[in-house]
Amino acid sequence: MKFAILSHLEVTRDGVPVDLGTPKARALLAALVLARPHAVSVDSLIAQLWGEHPPASVMTTLQAYVSGLRRALEPDRKPRQPATVLLTRAPGYALDLTPRSVDADVFESVITGVDARRDSLAGLTAESLEQVDADLADALSLWRGEAYADLGDAAAAERSRLDELRVLGEELRLEVSTALGRHTAVAAAAEALITRYPLRESLWRIRALALARCGRQADALAVIDDLRRVLDEELGLLPGPAIRELQSAILQQDSSIAWDRPASAVPQAATRPDRAPAPPAADAVPALPWPTAGRAAELAELSSAWQRSVAGSTEFVVISGEAGIGKTRLVTETALTAAREGALVGWARCSQDDGAPPLWPWAQILTRWGRDLPTITAGAHTDEGAAFRLRERIVAEVLAESSRRPVLIAIDDLHWADPSTLRVLQLLGEISGDSQLMVLLTWRGVDGTVPLAELSESLGRRHATRIPLDGLDSDAVAEVMHSVAGTTTSDSQAVQLTGRTDGNPFFVVEYARLAQHSGSVSQLLAEPRPPTAVGEVIGRRIDRLGADTARILQTAAVLGREFTLPVLCGVRDEDPDTALDLLDTAVAAGLIREEGIGEFVFAHALVRDHIYSVSAPTRRASVHARAAQTLTDLGGRGSEIAHHWLSAGPAHRARAWRAARDAAHQAAEVFADDESVSLYTAALEALPGDRTADGADEFELLLDLAECHRRRGDWTALEEPLEAAIGLAHRSGNGTWLARAGVLPSRGSAWFSVGVGDQNDHVVEALREALTMLAATPSRESSALRAEVMLALANEIYYTSPITERRELVAAATSIAIELGDDRLELAAMLAGQQALWSADNAEQRLTMLERAKELALRVGDVDSRILATSLCANAHAQLGHPERIWPLLDIALADARRRRRPFLVMVVLSTAVTWHAMSGDFARARALADEYFQLEHRVRLTQSPVASMGIKLGIALWDGSLSAVAAHFSGPVIDQMPVGCFRAALYLRIGDHEAARASIVEDPGLSSHDWYSLAEWAAAGEVAAHLELPDLGRQAYDLLAPMAGWSVNAGAGTAIGPADAFLALAAFSMGDTELASRHADDAERLMDRWRIPPVRQWFAGERDRFGF
Repeated sequence: MKFAILSHLEVTRDGVPVDLGTPKARALLAALVLARPHAVSVDSLIAQLWGEHPPASVMTTLQAYVSGLRRALEPDRKPRQPATVLLTRAPGYALDLTPRSVDADVFESVITGVDARRDSLAGLTAESLEQVDADLADALSLWRGEAYADLGDAAAAERSRLDELRVLGEELRLEVSTALGRHTAVAAAAEALITRYPLRESLWRIRALALARCGRQADALAVIDDLRRVLDEELGLLPGPAIRELQSAILQQDSSIAWDRPASAVPQAATRPDRAPAPPAADAVPALPWPTAGRAAELAELSSAWQRSVAGSTEFVVISGEAGIGKTRLVTETALTAAREGALVGWARCSQDDGAPPLWPWAQILTRWGRDLPTITAGAHTDEGAAFRLRERIVAEVLAESSRRPVLIAIDDLHWADPSTLRVLQLLGEISGDSQLMVLLTWRGVDGTVPLAELSESLGRRHATRIPLDGLDSDAVAEVMHSVAGTTTSDSQAVQLTGRTDGNPFFVVEYARLAQHSGSVSQLLAEPRPPTAVGEVIGRRIDRLGADTARILQTAAVLGREFTLPVLCGVRDEDPDTALDLLDTAVAAGLIREEGIGEFVFAHALVRDHIYSVSAPTRRASVHARAAQTLTDLGGRGSEIAHHWLSAGPAHRARAWRAARDAAHQAAEVFADDESVSLYTAALEALPGDRTADGADEFELLLDLAECHRRRGDWTALEEPLEAAIGLAHRSGNGTWLARAGVLPSRGSAWFSVGVGDQNDHVVEALREALTMLAATPSRESSALRAEVMLALANEIYYTSPITERRELVAAATSIAIELGDDRLELAAMLAGQQALWSADNAEQRLTMLERAKELALRVGDVDSRILATSLCANAHAQLGHPERIWPLLDIALADARRRRRPFLVMVVLSTAVTWHAMSGDFARARALADEYFQLEHRVRLTQSPVASMGIKLGIALWDGSLSAVAAHFSGPVIDQMPVGCFRAALYLRIGDHEAARASIVEDPGLSSHDWYSLAEWAAAGEVAAHLELPDLGRQAYDLLAPMAGWSVNAGAGTAIGPADAFLALAAFSMGDTELASRHADDAERLMDRWRIPPVRQWFAGERDRFGF
């Protein structure tokens, strides 16, 4: 006899379940199992089962329970024969069980046994490790839910102890899998466990080690950074020695992190797959009412993809085609096949309704797996990599499951998917290795849908299987008609139906159903005006159901393609039984399906769309209002409530904008900024219709919308709500509002938010006015806000004010941060300050500030700021003549920025990396990185983006011989906005156009500027002076460049053009000092050799030959 208490108590005898009777009888037996082998007093049992107020007949009832349990446990025991299992023993009752008869004992024995051998796991053979892994998998599979689920607090201590052992078992299995080299699966499984046990350092160590062994050192270091932040925020502690040692080993590329393949006792022994508990049955996979026709080739292709995934190859498959073409049908066939084979199936449908929350398909899948959608608290200082971490945790859940068993993810109707859902899929495609995973997706098309187009492109790089669907041929149409209507169709009728329906399966099925009611296919086709569109067919079928059914379907269509009985009855104020009678009629007609208790879905989106479209707009608005109120009363999803209030017409604007705002906040909590933008925009559009709303409501909405645009990297879209917020703040005379709005454009950006030489007058005016107003109300909060305003102002006036004013602003803000002891504010001062003070000759000062920023970012756990500081440190090192230091910094920063899906940060890193790869002669790598940059450019919209893009193109063309091909960029609106006449002239000189070069510097070249691009302009002046024989220009350039001897000439974070010494040589030659030119030239060539930049060396050798120095 076996007792299973790792959930609700179950008892089996020879594998057959024992009927334990009522819940209280089950709880009684569970209490005795808990106390085994000791007896439990009668009083204790009564207290556990009935609490403080037992009934008067409690003793009789207890004895009856005991007698019933004895009969159930020992049905063959003869009358008056003593019980041998449930014994009477003072002061009450006890169980006498054989060893290993309780699943908790078996589980504990395995876990403690493996834990005792933990230190020796690395020395086991592969076969022994596989056996240990199998034993752990079997032990963990014994868990079916919460231990002692039939008992309350009485089992709390034991339940906690067993839970701890369960976590230990999961951890031990990760250790064994690590020893077996399953690093990708371990990294994913560890991430899933970390979400549940974030303070368990050993899990973080296992994940970091697994990532490092996958070659993802930057990701491993980011995991350690995340752990440091979590421990600091939650406990005020630092990671332990094991974590610090691992971090040091990764940074030093120590051999201790390498994986040693375990020895094998049997040569070439096959590795056994992970064993795991049987997966739950596939949920929500619709049944197939008739056979699939005309899709044999497509089904065979899907079957092949599924078999490849079962064999361990991750497969992505996309089925595309018009509405009704049969995409969902093929998904259903595949899902049913996978479920029959014991796979874990995750099925979801994207909602066409605006009220669906972000990540809705993933929430459906995880819920059906018994999981919650992962969450990350979006606090005031949440770093902007948090959105990526949320997506990564969802992916980790999927990969953890696919490391144990075959998994099918099926997501239908991706043309309606929210951007967050698509980005999870894109990430899954990017980081999933080989596992037993198939991802099956459907969409109609990708035209005009940027996130879906990006996913499609990403899947193309993975060589995903594409299955485009066309209409059925006439034979298949005849087969469908026979299967659905039970009638035989002649060849000519099949051809006629195929022409009328274009072979669209949904249209064909609707025709077949209509033919059932019409009497025959020939009678339907012979009608004077047979239906020629799907809507007409659907309309006729609904008319046959009666007016009452038609009206309830109209209400349901307003609720969405999916709807529930409680909401439908609430909206219609109707008795559930009456509603069900009407819905049953629609179910029988195949217009809707019942997917669960009280859960319905329209059989196809076209059915719902037609019914919705034929309802009068005023009637629809009325139903939307009642739906919104019903959902509010029932605690519905915020996005759904907002959708209905927004669709309810002018009379409900007060409810509408507030609901949209609340839904936008909820979307922001899961970092769905695209969805938040839509909701905040809708709220602002509805706000004027509410007479009770005031300026504060409008200001907060505007600021929230602007902040969403900033998080998305769209500084251009940010301008409109920002300007409106500043105007409102001015009219209200509110200094805090002015400050909060004014700091937004420069927050979190490594580039200026305005064009070269420009400033945003509205923002600058707001910031200056805010400083004055905040000074009048001193407090800690206002001081911190003033510091932010100073930093923002220093950046906004970069092109229009002297550096002395910017230096004073940065110094004052830094002092406030240090005085307040605010590390985050000081971090902002370092990053914003180095940008505001960026000049041609202050690379050392910038490097000092950036190193401090890295230290502070690490301390406060701001990974995005650490990435930015690391990338800019690389740039500063390069400018100071140490380019050999940039590669490890750029590699780590780029890997982190990519992993966190931060397009703006990736672009910042690439702007430095591209030009240095080009100067190093690695043009293939430079072009690949440049392509990545340009693909990201449409997602990050900054005023200076065209300037940065031009720098990327020139950074390659200068050295790969393609400069003439980009000569069109030497003039035009992008370069014309910059005072770089000498640089433009040098470009013309390099393609042999001396006339255009002279024309570029007709006017005073103006080398007095000390901005981020000035160093390149000074260097170009030296080159131009030598070629065009302009000694005065050469002397001016020489004097400016001389202090930077030994440096690299950089234009900001982007274009680099070689050592300053090369241009000093050219400037000296233009001055007539050949000896000085020769000395600088020798120094330049030594630097070029040390920096390993042969294309620059080749160019400069030509210059020396030309001028003879």
